[in-house]
Amino acid sequence: MKDLVKNSTIMLSGNTLAQIISLAIYPVLSRLYSTDDFGLLNLFLSIAGVLVLFATAEYQDAILLPNDDNKASACFQTGFACTIVITLLCFFSLLFSHNIATAFNAPLLADIYYLLPFYVFFSALWMLISHWFYRKKEFVRISGYTLTQSVFNASAKSAFGILGNTAYGMIISMTIAPFIAFAGCLSKNIRKVLSPLFNVNKTDCISMAKEYSNFPKYSLPRSIGNNFSGSLPVFLLTPFFSLSEIGIYGMALTLAFKPINLFNSSVHGVLYQRFSEKVSSNEPLMPILSYFTKMATFIVVPVFAVLYFFLPWLAAVILGEEWRESGEYIRIMLPWLAILVVLGSVHFIPNLFNRQKGLLLFEIAYFVLRIAALTVGILQNDFKLAIVLFFSVSAFVLFAQLIWMFILIRNHDRVVS
Repeated sequence: MKDLVKNSTIMLSGNTLAQIISLAIYPVLSRLYSTDDFGLLNLFLSIAGVLVLFATAEYQDAILLPNDDNKASACFQTGFACTIVITLLCFFSLLFSHNIATAFNAPLLADIYYLLPFYVFFSALWMLISHWFYRKKEFVRISGYTLTQSVFNASAKSAFGILGNTAYGMIISMTIAPFIAFAGCLSKNIRKVLSPLFNVNKTDCISMAKEYSNFPKYSLPRSIGNNFSGSLPVFLLTPFFSLSEIGIYGMALTLAFKPINLFNSSVHGVLYQRFSEKVSSNEPLMPILSYFTKMATFIVVPVFAVLYFFLPWLAAVILGEEWRESGEYIRIMLPWLAILVVLGSVHFIPNLFNRQKGLLLFEIAYFVLRIAALTVGILQNDFKLAIVLFFSVSAFVLFAQLIWMFILIRNHDRVVS
């Protein structure tokens, strides 16, 4: 437990500072950029988010599993090959940027679409390298990346806004930030840490691609479904409602998800590495999972209970009166967010037992119910109703998924005990 607490603290401290910087700048950004600008940013990131998943084929999650570093390196190289292919396809898609923008009823998207391949490449590359860093317990480097990215992102967005480039400033900043942050990781002894990744063995790559084929076969469709279903309000509601409404919703999701993502990203890699070790040595897992769940619940419940009464007021005071509705949307998200605090940190559990197919089935249910929820809102021409139904069904499915993961752990512990 000591290593778990120590490594989580390293991750949490860096991520906390990064998220404080990221959140602190929003009162400035909300006054420099319009709700339409935030709507365009949300649309760009929603499209890019799906493509980034294709760009690794989920092989980053396989990097932590082999006992041998050469095999783990082959998993990285397999994922990187996928990154190259998807990046090239993104460049090809530039030919259709105007058609894509028209489909989303967002003409400005065509003017900034050329940044998409760069964003996808650097984001996917970091996903792969960060999991290698997790394997090598390079938690300080990961925290450094997060902090550097946050500082640059906040500074660049503010600078573009002050200079008057409000249509594209945030998207340009988001695209450059991963490159700058990655460059910051190339510090002392980095060659020793990364050198195994450059020893390409085609036989090992083919072997690992086959051994961990469940990741692209089941995990990738699940992750794409999860990402796409999370972005469904942007994809499905944008053609029927204004970019301004999308921007207000996007602000709510960003502000609500950043603290959750802070917690999940700080704990996920540490827990994944620790759980993998326990599985390899045939040790029980429930003590760790129970301890983590109790601690997370102890923190979340009282904080969310207090926030519920003040969110709309806080949104208006911090962001400006035109953003009050963002506080209302965060209220709607609270049950979903509460479950996500735990589930988002341990969603790797089915990977430990090669149960990616089960995750995919949950994701299909998640996706179908979310589409149905949004469809009701569209048919009723009621944006808020769509969001209420969307997060209600989301919370229900996530809770069922969490129970399933506890059952998997219980069954594992029965076998090893």
